[in-house]
Amino acid sequence: MPVSEISSFSLQEYFNRIGFESDGNPPPTLETLQKLHYLHRQSIPFENLALHYGPEKGISIEPEKIFHKLVTKRRGGYCFEQNSLFSRVLKELGYTLYTGMASVAEELEGELRYLGRSHMLIFVKYDEQLYLADVGFGSPGTGAILPIQEDLSFSAIGNQEYRFRRICHPEGARLDLCPTGLLLEHRYTQPEVSPWKPMYFLTFTEFTHLDYELANYYTSTNPKTIFLRHKIVGIPTLDGRVTLLDKELRIRKHNGEVTRITLKDEDEVKSALNEHFGIVLDEE
Repeated sequence: MPVSEISSFSLQEYFNRIGFESDGNPPPTLETLQKLHYLHRQSIPFENLALHYGPEKGISIEPEKIFHKLVTKRRGGYCFEQNSLFSRVLKELGYTLYTGMASVAEELEGELRYLGRSHMLIFVKYDEQLYLADVGFGSPGTGAILPIQEDLSFSAIGNQEYRFRRICHPEGARLDLCPTGLLLEHRYTQPEVSPWKPMYFLTFTEFTHLDYELANYYTSTNPKTIFLRHKIVGIPTLDGRVTLLDKELRIRKHNGEVTRITLKDEDEVKSALNEHFGIVLDEE
């Protein structure tokens, strides 16, 4: 992409992208953080389509290219793109924060395993309390900023609850020696309370852009990763969530009702991308 086509960072353009109304820059309050987190997730879909469409398949996490893609072109992205953009916005607004990484829980052929650290996180400190502000996790996503407090459940918009539990790394070999971290778990509360399910295991180590470049390279090039195996798009809605997995469109409502639609061909896929996620793919 020519340098002249790459968008410069602009808070106002970001605010316009997510529908945040403000006269100038808002103060870095907890209320502002909650609102930005909510609007970002409702406006910018989680997606990995750049790995499956286009002449040069791949994902760049250079800041200006992320802004151009997610804001100017009104596309989505996965964790390194989403949380890189969101952390940049929060820094510009004066929040105290740093970024980390987590090991994602993945169920494959009925077996639960934890991947290497490959999910980017944002930790925000406000009024002596540390919060997890993650806008880059796919389904079910983190539906709110979460105060990091152990063994308490926190409700999010709709029918979701989250909690942190202190454990040793689930893949650790020596449980008597391993450093502990927190397991983020999730459950639905409607139409009935579901069992807690693990989302990811985190520690509080700070990571840098170079760390994310390495993790992004692995995530976007290793054929074993879910992002190379499947096309994934998702976004929360006012009454639930819409997800596209390859050619299956799934519409889940907060009351537990799920509608599954099998799309016949690429034309129907592209039509669904535009209708449900606001994504228009570049012509190849």
